[in-house]
Amino acid sequence: MFSVLKALIAITTVTLLTSVSAVSQTFMTNDAFRDAMLQKFETTLGENACLFKLQNGGIRAGFSADSCDFQVYTKTAYFKYLGAPDQLDAILSEEVARVQAVMQQKATDDKFRERLVVQLRPKSFFSGLKSPVVATRFAGDMYAVLMLDSPQTLEAVSVKQLTEQNLTEADAFQLGAANTRARMGQVVQDEFGDVSRLYSENGLISGQVWLPETCSGASVSTAYFLYDYNGVLRVTGDDIIGLSKLISYARNMVGNGTALSHTIVRCDSGVWKQLWPVTQAGLEANSSKGG
Repeated sequence: MFSVLKALIAITTVTLLTSVSAVSQTFMTNDAFRDAMLQKFETTLGENACLFKLQNGGIRAGFSADSCDFQVYTKTAYFKYLGAPDQLDAILSEEVARVQAVMQQKATDDKFRERLVVQLRPKSFFSGLKSPVVATRFAGDMYAVLMLDSPQTLEAVSVKQLTEQNLTEADAFQLGAANTRARMGQVVQDEFGDVSRLYSENGLISGQVWLPETCSGASVSTAYFLYDYNGVLRVTGDDIIGLSKLISYARNMVGNGTALSHTIVRCDSGVWKQLWPVTQAGLEANSSKGG
């Protein structure tokens, strides 16, 4: 079972909506912070631990090579550090202790059907997985991944688990949709001029973007950028200024390695499309509209 630790703390607003490039000139970069956390893990877990870097800026961790199935997100801790750089060692120690405690909990399939949810993850999420997980293509660089929700972790569901539960993929995603709605919890929305930021108290906000009702034929054209596991930036309508700001935020975060997704997606008339970076198909569509 492949487990990922839930990030429930929202990224600091001031840090998020300022240029990440300016931050990286003064503070430790996200990659350097991840390397420091990796060293702290090595010291804490010992020489038999399984630890290696992931392309998405996270860490794959386990007590041994046979149980190397935890993906550690570093962004929440990194933004804590940006808010209190003098507390670096304490922040690293606290995060490593939290992760170790969760890793020591025995994962089970209790209440499997009740815990099924759907979350969006980028292609890099699948790096190094030993067993295939249940996922379908969404839009941009993102996939809809079937997961088991629990207070501290989200566990990607393997194809084998689904078979053992006598569930088809279609039925599982249907259950996942209902549970995602029920388990979402309060969604917090902050407004920054033309751009809205959303996150869920239960760490499931990406699932709300995936839900069918978010993008229907009656939906207003809306653009989304999944910058973190529990953080979405949104611009509604054809607000040129808002879209320009959204692309600017995305470009900064992608360029500095702090963004989860590397694409902005948009719902137009019930169809998901990649808005940024512009694809060849998008260029051809715009050209046909103009001519």
